[in-house]
Order: sequence, then structure tokens, then C-alpha cells
Amino acid sequence: MSQRGLWRRASLRALFLLLAGYGLGVFLGHPWLVTTVALFGLLVFWIWQLYRLDQWLDDADAPPPEASGVWGQLFGHIHDIQTRNREEQGLLSGALDYLRDSLKSMRDAAIIVNTNGYVVWMNVSAEEMLGLEPYGGVGGALIELVDYPEFAKYFTAQNYQRPLRIDPVEKDGISLLIQISTFGEGDRLVFLRDITEHFRLEKMRKDFVANVSHELRTPLTVLKGYTETLLTLDDELTGKIQKPISQMDMQVQRMEVLVRDLLWLSRIESVETREKTGSVNMSGLLEEVAYYLGAVWPERKIALDCTETDDVLGDFMELQSAVSNLIVNALKYSDPRHPVSVRWFERGDNKLILEVSDRGEGIAPEHVPRLTERFYRVEKSRSKQTGGTGLGLAIVKHVAAAHQAELQIESELEKGSTFRLVFANSAVTTA
Repeated sequence: MSQRGLWRRASLRALFLLLAGYGLGVFLGHPWLVTTVALFGLLVFWIWQLYRLDQWLDDADAPPPEASGVWGQLFGHIHDIQTRNREEQGLLSGALDYLRDSLKSMRDAAIIVNTNGYVVWMNVSAEEMLGLEPYGGVGGALIELVDYPEFAKYFTAQNYQRPLRIDPVEKDGISLLIQISTFGEGDRLVFLRDITEHFRLEKMRKDFVANVSHELRTPLTVLKGYTETLLTLDDELTGKIQKPISQMDMQVQRMEVLVRDLLWLSRIESVETREKTGSVNMSGLLEEVAYYLGAVWPERKIALDCTETDDVLGDFMELQSAVSNLIVNALKYSDPRHPVSVRWFERGDNKLILEVSDRGEGIAPEHVPRLTERFYRVEKSRSKQTGGTGLGLAIVKHVAAAHQAELQIESELEKGSTFRLVFANSAVTTA
């Protein structure tokens, strides 16, 4: 019988019992007394069934009590739910065991932390990395086991969209890359990877670039001095070599710009992971950049539209270099008849956007993913004509990363390009 039918039958039985009691009471001369006794008997029956249910729930492994009607259906439903829960718990337990077995074999440290921040489980790699005895970390607070101030702040902030990198303070220290994922009711899975070797190789590369760039500055200064001197001499003395000297001077200037960009990029990389604490007024910065670029490109129009007053946590000089590179690129590679559009506004998702758009040649889709690579050029001839070093967008990418921003690029051939810096909410401060 259907559930509705059972409840209808149970209701009719209860009504029939009350009516029978009332009829018997009329016959005996005490209708309400007998009716009350009948109602009390019905109540006792329901209490007895509830008692049987409570006793059964205390021993979930026992079979359900035998009953008919509504109570039999209720016991059956509860038994079915218990059976499904056992099956789901078995599957979940098996999946958890499989996950733990998988994590045990990982070289990276893996730690499961509960909602209160205490360690529930960790693999052998985590114990070795943290210098713990087997099971020595279970039950301990993770921020005490991973004893870095920046990790404590990262862990408690609960914003895990970007991994945390901790570079060594001392010469023999280790470098860690930490990633956290949430699951369940707020539990967290923490991965710690030792990237010390990668850090050392990266540092060697940065030091090499910085040292070479520094070493190049002196000979370039000498060469520039000679070329400038030769260019000021009488044409009778330099007439035949005037053109080669002019070409030398132009190449020396290009090399100076290249060395300057390399040193600046090296400086940005060296402080990229440091927390930004300064407050930068982006509207004022954009107005300043537009003003001095307008003096350099008097024939071009820069259409500035700032609808937001919020500031950004960051470094003024770094943000200025990123903005300058984006606008200069737009000026170089766009149609002189059309203005370059620069916007600072809030998007629908409450994120602040810096957007630089042009109506120029556009970029083919296959080139877009590689635009931020160092020295990558869409067309070498075009870069030579405009004097580009191939480092501008690499600088923009690293400045964006240092300021919790994402660089987005949209471009269409013959229509133009849009470069967008999307700042994370955590990087924005109300002006």
C-alpha cells in the first residue's frame, strides 16, 4: 500500500477508536470519560512504539522491530536509510584509505588538517621534512609545526587561490612551495614541496643576468661617449664614416635600454614574493603616466577614464613601469588616427581593472600565449622599427604577479588589442 494510503488508514483507525469510545461512553452514561480512556490508550500505544524505536536506534546493528501499518513503514524507512549510510560510509572510508595510500607514496609532504587547524594525518615525507618522529605531528597545530610567520598568516587568511612560496632567509635554509585545498566541512589538505634546488638555480640565473647587465654598463658608457664625440666632429673629418657612427650610436642606445630593462626586471623578480604594504593611488598614477607620455608622443591622444578611487597595495615604481609599458606598446603598435584608451574601473565581481586598449594591427592567436616571454617578438622587423627590447610584457607579468593581479590579453587581427590587469580583492584598499 502507498504511504498516503497507510496514513489514511491509520487516521481512520484512530477516529474509529475515538468514536467507538464515545459511543460506548454514551451507552454507559459517561461519554467523555470513556473517550478520554480510549485516547489515553492510543497515546500509550504510540509511546510504546517510540520506546521500541529508541531502543532499536541504540543498537543500530539489530534488525528493525516488527510492526504493521504506519509504524512498520517508518521502521522500514529508517532501516533503508541506515543501510544506504553504511554503504556510503564504506565507499567513503575506502576512498579515504585509497587517498592516504596515494599520499603516502608521494615525495611531496602531504598533511590533512581539521577545521580547527590541527593535524589529523601526515605522510612520511612530511614527517621527514618537519623533522618529526613517526606520528609525532598528529594532533599538533600546523602553524606551530610549519613555523614561518608568512605561513601562519597565509593559513589563517584562508585564501588559497595562489600557492605560498617561502624563500630561505639564511644561506643554508630551504625554500618551500605550499598549496592548500579545502574539502568536507572545512578540512584542509596541505602540500609542501621543497624547491630549494629550483630556488638556487633561479637565483644563479638572476645573479648572472644582473651581473652581466652591470658589467655591460661600463663599456656601453665608453662606447656611447666615443660615438657622441665623433658625431660632433666636423663633417670633413667624419664624412665617410658618418653613417656607420650614427648606426653605432643607435645600437648603443638600444643596448642601454636593454640593460636598463634587464636590471629593472631582475630587481622586480628579487622582491616579487615580498608583501606589498604601500598604498598606490592608481588614478593619480595613470594621470601622471598619461601626462609625461603625452609630452613624448604629442601627436597621439591618450583617452583616460578613471571611475574608481580605490587604491592598490603595492609599489608605486613597479606599477608605474607596468602601466608605462602597456601604454607605450599601445602607442607604438596602433593606428595614429585613433586614441589609446586607458580605463580604471570596478567590474561586476567587485574586482578592480586596469585596461589599456588600442585599435592597431592586432596579434594572431598563436602568438598571444607567448607574449610575456622574455625577448619574444611577434615580428622582428616591427620590433626593430619601434626599438623594442622584448622585455616590456615580461616586466608587466612579474609586476602583476607581485601585486596579486592577473594579466589578461585579448587581441584580434586588424582590430586591435586589449591588455587588462585584474587585481584580486585582497590587493585593493579603500581610498
